[in-house]
Amino acid sequence: EKHKRSLWYRLHSLYQLTAQVANGQTDYSQISSLQGPCFYPAGNLWMYLPVYYLHTYTHDAEYIMKVVHFLVHSIITLSMSKVAYKYFEGEPHRA
Repeated sequence: EKHKRSLWYRLHSLYQLTAQVANGQTDYSQISSLQGPCFYPAGNLWMYLPVYYLHTYTHDAEYIMKVVHFLVHSIITLSMSKVAYKYFEGEPHRA
């Protein structure tokens, strides 16, 4: 229960920070949330803008992000497996 509350609190703070960037705040020193001043790197907030807009415009944002995360993770895992296979293909003793 405490972990869930902590995670919700962090995500809520992240959305507050991202909302400020989405609403045009570009002065990093003026961006803050329930947790205080922004402690994320500035570029990190820009990465969350698509997620913020998705949550703003649809009720299915959580499911869409889960599918996107699954697809990206699967592609990365498959790509790394192919690289590892090629690397160790001729010399299995290197593994």
